Amino acid sequence: MGCTWTVIYGTLLAVCASNTKLEEAESYFNWMKDEGHSPNVFHYSYLLNAYSISGNYRKAHELVQDMKSARRLLGFSLPPMYGAEVE
Repeated sequence: MGCTWTVIYGTLLAVCASNTKLEEAESYFNWMKDEGHSPNVFHYSYLLNAYSISGNYRKAHELVQDMKSARRLLGFSLPPMYGAEVE
């Protein structure tokens, strides 16, 4: 089953993000990477959304930098909060 892991992790991240489960979202994201899977733009976007919802703009900014490094940044993946000032 080619990309089953992509769908599973994407679903887990989306559910965590929409239910303000930031720690769980981070855990699944890191677990996915630890298992040797490369996050795609959707995985990053779900985690970015979780940071946005929780108001954790510093981590959101750090994740955007990681997305740029991994060449996984698309304009639609940035939530509206990204214009907020990071302290």
